[in-house]
Amino acid sequence: MYLPRMTVIVESRLDCVTLAGAVVRAFCIASGASEMESGQVEVCIMEAVNNCVVHAYHSEPCHAIEVVASLQEGEFRFEVCDQGKPGNPEMLRRSRRHLLDLDPTSLQATPESGRGLAIIESIMDGMEYVSTAGKNCFSMTKRITCKTHK
Repeated sequence: MYLPRMTVIVESRLDCVTLAGAVVRAFCIASGASEMESGQVEVCIMEAVNNCVVHAYHSEPCHAIEVVASLQEGEFRFEVCDQGKPGNPEMLRRSRRHLLDLDPTSLQATPESGRGLAIIESIMDGMEYVSTAGKNCFSMTKRITCKTHK
């Protein structure tokens, strides 16, 4: 049985973030996910790849970021992996959803960064971060009802 799976490697540059997201979005649509759900996944992939560029590689280009997307039994699994500075695995132990609560009367006071994990947490069904043997992988899962292809 064939299980849909895709791997793409992008360079650790901010201008590659949108490419990674767009490729995963196309994978989701081709696998039967809706436009809306595929767009939500695209945002999460972009946030995760952006974190690799900024935090793991300190915005230094010429490093690889591997993005893997797969679908099995109605669940999409995404992995964003790097070989940069490891993150703190404790980062996922506390909820960040409160960071998405914005005060519409004071939007100028809203910070420009720091909400990526909160966005991912609000969209995805599961997240995990593992760093072993010099490889850091941030995994996300999303249950999506896919349209059947004929």
